[in-house]
Amino acid sequence: MSGADIVVIDALTPTLRRLRAAATDLSRPMAEASEVMLEDSLENFQGEHDPLGIPWKKSAEAIAEGRKTLQKSGDLRNALERQSGTDFAAVGVYGTGGPAIYGRIHQWGGTIRPKVGKALNTPYGYRASVTMPRRSFLGFSDDAIMQIDRILVRHLLSAVNAGAPA
Repeated sequence: MSGADIVVIDALTPTLRRLRAAATDLSRPMAEASEVMLEDSLENFQGEHDPLGIPWKKSAEAIAEGRKTLQKSGDLRNALERQSGTDFAAVGVYGTGGPAIYGRIHQWGGTIRPKVGKALNTPYGYRASVTMPRRSFLGFSDDAIMQIDRILVRHLLSAVNAGAPA
């Protein structure tokens, strides 16, 4: 290592320390990111589409009742919660009952079969099984990804600039 290398490293040390500290605790940008994710998921309910903008298959019950799909009571939409910490941001339906149970089948789709007995009691009579189409409401739109990228870059640039806004 030459003397010039040491000078350059010494000159960068305060900036690198600030950058390392900012990257170690991402609590603030992760909280902002989780808010973006929540808003994006709520928009999916509003627009009745998945995170990529692909429309959900309209439910027969929603058509018959003249309402939006997945929004009979609003419980699933209202159960969305955001969480964040020093190194993560998340949005989901947490808990053990109600929306946490049926949110999964709507997110991924699948076949529901009776746990007890031979048939399910549906609004359309008894059925041996019911196949639910995938109606993803959690995920990232391209716009949300870009917003989260900007939040993280702004946070790190602020550390490089000694706290000055990026």
